[in-house]
Order: sequence, then C-alpha cells, then structure tokens
Amino acid sequence: MRDIAASRGTKLAIVIVPPKEDLHLYNRDVQTLRTVYRLDVSDYDFTKPNRIITEFAAENRIPVLDLLPSFIEATKSKRLYWYHDGHWNAEGHRLAAEEIYRFLLERGLLLR
Repeated sequence: MRDIAASRGTKLAIVIVPPKEDLHLYNRDVQTLRTVYRLDVSDYDFTKPNRIITEFAAENRIPVLDLLPSFIEATKSKRLYWYHDGHWNAEGHRLAAEEIYRFLLERGLLLR
C-alpha cells in the first residue's frame, strides 16, 4: 500500500482507532468489562494489537498515530463514545480530528 501511494504521489499513514472496550480497561472499569462484555481482564492484552501495528509500521517506514493515549486522557473528564454503541460522539470526533490534523501537520503529510 505504501508503494502504491508513493506511485501516485502521496504517502501512506496509519491511524490506530481505540475501541471503546480498551478505554474501559485503561480506566479500570472492570465491573463493566465483566458484566457487559464478559471479559476476563487478566486474559486480555489490550495493547498487543497496537504494538503489532506500530512495529509493522516502523519496520516499513510508515508513519503511525495511535489515538489510544489521547483518548485515555480525555475519557478521564468526558465521554467520547455513544453510550449504546462503540461509535464516537461529537466529542470523540473532535478529539480524533485534532489529533490526526496535528499528526499530519507535524510529519509534513498535508498536501499543499
């Protein structure tokens, strides 16, 4: 994909979008995980997918943005997902847009 993008005069970048469930783990909402999602927290390595993607991206010189850290911080004071499903609400979209814009700007990936 990186090579196809380059052949068309653009660059590939990866954005890792955190599932709502991962934020529950980080915020230690263990009761919700056990009752709603029926997860055994001790058996779930929620950082592994992000690590695999980040390592792959580094090996292939593909810029990657993991939204998880900024979403973790933001969920300490606000809700980013709709209560009834895993989609972002307006606040989640705003945060993602700000983070992605900053990422693209810092890496010179915005078309001029």
